[in-house]
Amino acid sequence: MTTDPSIVLDFNRVSKAFTDGPPIISDISLTVARGQFLSIVGPSGCGKSTLLRIAAGLEKPTEGICGVDNNSIGYVFQDPTLLPWRNARSNINLFAELQLIDKLVVKDRVDDVVELVGLREHQEKYPRQLSGGMRMRVSLARSLVLRPQLFLLDEPFSALDEINRQRLNDEILQIFVQEQFGVLFVTHSVAEAVYLSSEIIVMSAPPGEIKKRIKVPFAYPRDPDLRYDPLFASVALEVSQSLRETQI
Repeated sequence: MTTDPSIVLDFNRVSKAFTDGPPIISDISLTVARGQFLSIVGPSGCGKSTLLRIAAGLEKPTEGICGVDNNSIGYVFQDPTLLPWRNARSNINLFAELQLIDKLVVKDRVDDVVELVGLREHQEKYPRQLSGGMRMRVSLARSLVLRPQLFLLDEPFSALDEINRQRLNDEILQIFVQEQFGVLFVTHSVAEAVYLSSEIIVMSAPPGEIKKRIKVPFAYPRDPDLRYDPLFASVALEVSQSLRETQI
């Protein structure tokens, strides 16, 4: 891993293949630093989620090196995966309990993140009583309690309607600006990638390779009206064209 202390994730020529199968990803090199929001877009099957699983330590690369501090990762999946017999606050506690963090420390942290993600009025409710957006807030808060330096987000908003999706985009950006962790974010939405990211990586069809890196020229924090800016449309067009080129 790089000696730069600001780097929280370092992929060095990483490839992954499963037994007797073709490579899923090939020769991936990238870094994520604190305060960087890096998004990955690409066609289905190009290995986006595989990259996240390697970063999280759930898979090992076939070749190359993934440098990451496994004790400082927050992982938010497509499905919130909440325990139905625990209320929202108790679900938020879960990861900290499993890591045996002091109960008084956990209480203070949970109090903080409940406010941060807007769950104060809903913390005693059970998952069945929460909307999809609220359940995703619980999932996000559960990882925030651990104070991660790196967040891995695997299409966490894909199942939400557009209004809730945009609202949660704004909320994750607010938290990102405040906490300054690094983010590796997988999405199929070009507009979402442009709105959230400082840089976008476009991957090719399988085997997944990095075909283009696109810097997003907007400072943080970002106004929701940015989505209607002509420059925003221009960046989104560049990403969309790059995606089409990967499938030619």
